[in-house]
Amino acid sequence: MTVDPTVLAGLLLLVLELLTLVAVGFVIARVVLRQTDDRMTLAQGRVIGPASWGLLVNFILYLVPRPAGALRA
Repeated sequence: MTVDPTVLAGLLLLVLELLTLVAVGFVIARVVLRQTDDRMTLAQGRVIGPASWGLLVNFILYLVPRPAGALRA
């Protein structure tokens, strides 16, 4: 099996984006939900981070339709 080296940069960027979303979700779960268990907070952060990003993007695209909204999101 061979891996094309040009794909690795994109995969690294994807992993960094997902880690950022999980970190934001972790902070939201810790602060808003006042979760004290680290394992439970991490599990909730893995859901809350991408969900909050999706809600934010949908709200922006509702306010600013078409390509301008996509660029702002």
